[in-house]
Amino acid sequence: MFVMTLTTFSGLLIFSKFHNCDPLSTRKVSSPDQLYPYYVVNLFLTRPGFTGFLVAAVYSSALRLTVNYVQFNFLILQLLLSTISSGINSMSSVTLEDFVKPFTKLSEKKTTLFIKLSAVLYGVITILLILIIEQMGNVLQAGIQVFGILASPILGLFILGIFVPFANKTGAFYGAIFGMVVSLWVGVCAVTYKPYVPRQPVSVEACIDLYQNATGIVYDLHNFTQSQNPSQLLIRNENIPSIYRISYLYFPVIGIVGTIVCGSLISIAIILLCKLRCYFPEKVNNYFAQFENNEINPKLLSPIANKLFSAIFKKKKETETSNDVHLPDTQQASSI
Repeated sequence: MFVMTLTTFSGLLIFSKFHNCDPLSTRKVSSPDQLYPYYVVNLFLTRPGFTGFLVAAVYSSALRLTVNYVQFNFLILQLLLSTISSGINSMSSVTLEDFVKPFTKLSEKKTTLFIKLSAVLYGVITILLILIIEQMGNVLQAGIQVFGILASPILGLFILGIFVPFANKTGAFYGAIFGMVVSLWVGVCAVTYKPYVPRQPVSVEACIDLYQNATGIVYDLHNFTQSQNPSQLLIRNENIPSIYRISYLYFPVIGIVGTIVCGSLISIAIILLCKLRCYFPEKVNNYFAQFENNEINPKLLSPIANKLFSAIFKKKKETETSNDVHLPDTQQASSI
């Protein structure tokens, strides 16, 4: 969080410095990754020593990596392959223990064959996912997208269990699946459509001569603005559904909200069906019987949720008790 905050403020400082003399337009830099070192060099141009600290820090780490590259190259490759292989083997073991053994019994030979085949299958899926990852932009964005899509239902489950006392295992299970499916659907469609993200408005009004000398183009405000945010790309965005144009930072929010809402609704539906289970067949009746009279330990709930729902349930119990107290008087009056 601290690093992200520093990065954000660094970007704001760079934009405030070069918003009226864009280094990319004047070809002082060739990519956005070079903006930060260019900013540091310009900022400390009249202060000897400060620029050298940055250059020394960057090149010392690069030199260290270059010197150690040869001797650690094979070791890095081994660590990378061991990490991937251990992850694939772990997924194969989890699949066997959680999805196969509870439903069928396998011999030792068949178990070994299943683990090997599932490891090959997960390896092929991992290789195919590279085709999707490379379409997601830079590594940081791809990592946030994948982690947000896959990890957001887990956070949704924790919030559901801590703040929703009537949640049950069936609602949590299907809520997590729903949250993952929805966030995955939005994420994949966003990568497929690739909506155009407009840049912040910049200009070269403070260095028009530099721009014309570097590009050989006569500066025109209208043409320069169109080149920064092409109108045809902005029009193409209008044909893309708005949900696919949201920032990738909102993908985890979609998964969390989907998990909580779907899990809560399914849990409420199960509670209502428990009250009507006497009208169902015997097998269905026995299934819903496990959800009846399911007491919750208050220590497992958030203090806020515990106080809120305990007050609601206390008021409900007082209403039921008052009705029970007045019931004999009503019966006595009717008998008289």
